[in-house]
Amino acid sequence: MRNGGWGFIGLVLALLLAPARILAAAADAPVVVRTGEHPDLSRIVFDWTGAVAATVDDKQAGQLTIAFDRPADFDLAKASLKHLSRVAAIEAVDASSTTGSAVRITLRGQHGYKLADVDGKVVLDILDGAGAPGTSTTSVTVAPPAKAAATAAKNTLSLIAPSAGSESPTRLDTGPSFLALRNPVRPAVVEAPPPPPEPLPNPLFDPQTWRGDGSFAEARDALPKLVGTDPRDSGVALKLAQFYFAWRHAEEALSAIEDLQRVDPKRAAHADVQALADAARILSGRRPVSAGIFDRPDLKDRPEIQLWRAAAAAEAGQFDKAFSAFQAGKMALTRYSPDFQSFFSLLAMRAALENKAFDAAESYRAVAEAAHPRDEEGAMLEALSGLLMAAQGRAEEAHRLLRKVTFSPALRPQIIARLALIRFDREAGKLSDSDAIGALEQIYYAWEGDSLQLDAIEQLTPLLIAGQEYDKAFEVIAVARKQFPDEPRAAALGSKARDLYRTLMTDDGPKALDPVQTIALFDAHRDLLPAGADGIAIERRLAKRLAQLDLVEPATRILQELQKTAAADQQADIATDIADLRLAAGDADGALKTLDASKGAAMPAALADRRAQLQAQALADSGQDIAALAALGTAAGSGDDRTRADVYWRNGEWELAAKDYLAAVHLGDPDTPVTGPDADRDAHLILRATAALLLAGKPADVAALHEKYSQAMAKSSVAAVFDKLTKPDAGVELLAQPDISAEIVKVD
Repeated sequence: MRNGGWGFIGLVLALLLAPARILAAAADAPVVVRTGEHPDLSRIVFDWTGAVAATVDDKQAGQLTIAFDRPADFDLAKASLKHLSRVAAIEAVDASSTTGSAVRITLRGQHGYKLADVDGKVVLDILDGAGAPGTSTTSVTVAPPAKAAATAAKNTLSLIAPSAGSESPTRLDTGPSFLALRNPVRPAVVEAPPPPPEPLPNPLFDPQTWRGDGSFAEARDALPKLVGTDPRDSGVALKLAQFYFAWRHAEEALSAIEDLQRVDPKRAAHADVQALADAARILSGRRPVSAGIFDRPDLKDRPEIQLWRAAAAAEAGQFDKAFSAFQAGKMALTRYSPDFQSFFSLLAMRAALENKAFDAAESYRAVAEAAHPRDEEGAMLEALSGLLMAAQGRAEEAHRLLRKVTFSPALRPQIIARLALIRFDREAGKLSDSDAIGALEQIYYAWEGDSLQLDAIEQLTPLLIAGQEYDKAFEVIAVARKQFPDEPRAAALGSKARDLYRTLMTDDGPKALDPVQTIALFDAHRDLLPAGADGIAIERRLAKRLAQLDLVEPATRILQELQKTAAADQQADIATDIADLRLAAGDADGALKTLDASKGAAMPAALADRRAQLQAQALADSGQDIAALAALGTAAGSGDDRTRADVYWRNGEWELAAKDYLAAVHLGDPDTPVTGPDADRDAHLILRATAALLLAGKPADVAALHEKYSQAMAKSSVAAVFDKLTKPDAGVELLAQPDISAEIVKVD
């Protein structure tokens, strides 16, 4: 009896504690972060396994911080950035409290966003265009997904209550509690295996039967008698869809399928109807999301299915995939009427040409020619035949045929012919780069949306870069990346653009761009900056380069904008660069404010010394000499000595000034001529020290300087001035001579 009682109690405890264990295990698991790119948005998905509240803060320009009310480790392995056009970086950060977690998203440019709960996941969409004005935060509460463990937890723990007086989103209290027990824990539901895929007829389509007899007009007139005219009859809608499809009227077929969906959604959901819709979309040249029937594993080996998979790949510009599928499905071509054979064989011919399979291209050309294609497909056959002739070494015939196609009213084959002629004429030296750019730009603006546009961009981009038309090149590549986010050729162009951008921003050699042009490119194409430390290094290097060219204000602007988005441990370093630039611009007060606003708890010793020296220099430049000397203390760095010397000089402390000017000289051996990168600076510091000793009335010390530095100064740019000041009879009146005073002032 005792053992039985404890067994019952143990069972109850197990039932009570099971949800807590389940939730604890879920809390310990990393939260997987996934990304996806769509034409109108970039998507970031957080795969939480339990209830969580999420809040987005967009107060920081160019950044979004999404905070969760539960702690987590984030798995960013699947958060790829390569295909994202609107997101530059995704990184986990410390949450604002010890009980939460957060992720920071750095944006490429200005974008809006939308936070949502989709199927129990936290989804953040980055949208084109700026966010709604006046909106700084948004929030969402996500319930756990209805899986086995989450279902048990939901049945057991069902207390939902916000904290009193709290403005945070209401969330499910997932903590274990005996008071929360409402229903006994039920066993986890074992999901039934998925049903086998719905069978499809073989052959899948029967255009020969669906067409009817006679011409299209005759068959269409006879159709009402055969299928009826009741718009509420799903059989009528399906027969109409099959009829229009069989005559290759793809848009009408899709319209009939839409009617079928309205009158009989269940029938429209059948696999054979979904396959018909997908095939009609391929025929029409559309590129929407398909039902995926042609990718079903149980169907892939059918030759007929291979044909349709090949056609879809060819229209998407995936010619490697298309060619192999066409070869596998070639035997199914004979099941179709000549106009379908023309459609398939022309796509197959182009895929073969792209893969340099010229014998296969010739066989598909023969099929297309036997089908007697008309209108656009007839012109396409001529264009592709011209490409095949060129590949076979029949240049004159190819050129003549392609020229003919350029006058065709059918735009697609005309574009193919024009692209080929531009390439051939450039290779033969008959077309200059500027003329080629003009011709390719016409094509670029005339054709949009498929692989032909990418063909034009691939030819146009290197010509623009060679002609230093970088802004145009970056714009064209940006279009390729946006229009074809999953295309390897577009990805390669994007990588090339980023490498070029890096070079243009950092090159300070003789071939460097004009600074004004560099700044314009930097501002117009910041999306090409790499994320993280690499991008920060490029921006700082660009700012330094501009400052060296006396473009202090744009250099300061770049660093100030960078500081807003940089990590906390980098902000003090960037602020120090800004303070240095403010000093160079004569803005000592601005330098002091920048240094004061960026004080941190801990920083490397070298950075702390540099900041102290800048602060002292700024204090001295602003006339706060006592504070400057106090800030310097007894520091012995050459920069500190120089700053201290300047303070003494302004206050007429000539001997002290001379001592510190000499201490700031980098020169090692006094007998060695002043050379190297610091030569001019050292020579002027020695000259300033000499002038200070003259003003102090110390002729003996001046003579000692002459004795010590005469050889070192002999080859310097101020050798003659130094000789004048160190002559035995030299006096302070020499300092008023313009040629001498100008050299003494240069040290500033």
